[in-house]
Amino acid sequence: MDLSRLMWRVASAHQVRKFESLMWQIKEENVEAYEYLMEIPLEKWTVSYDGKRWEVLTTNLSESFNGVLKKARGLPITAMGYTRSFSPVYHEAYWPSPNFRMRNNEFYRRPNRSRTTRIPNEMDCGPAVYERACGLCRQTGHDRCRCPDRN
Repeated sequence: MDLSRLMWRVASAHQVRKFESLMWQIKEENVEAYEYLMEIPLEKWTVSYDGKRWEVLTTNLSESFNGVLKKARGLPITAMGYTRSFSPVYHEAYWPSPNFRMRNNEFYRRPNRSRTTRIPNEMDCGPAVYERACGLCRQTGHDRCRCPDRN
């Protein structure tokens, strides 16, 4: 195995026993590389001896920031500068009065459209439904939407 790949595996090993096994392999392949790596404090470059980095191999802040912005690199500057077009929301007392009329949701509902998205079942078609009286003519067998006296 390539020494650089082996070193990367050592650095990213989560368990101490795996770390030690891989370090032994490095020592078998190249003693100088093993000694060089052992001179560096282990908490600086290994995950298994991680002290405060929470298993993050790169501690350089600029590298972390570049990783976050990786997707934004290809965007034009104008696409990234949209935040200035928004203004903060102040207290409600400072809001301007609306210059339009607020309408009820029923205004936007299409005629003959169900008010619910629930799928009807046998309870909806039972005898209790047909025993209810119509809200307009007070007869049974239909409701106000299907009333023959409507308009």
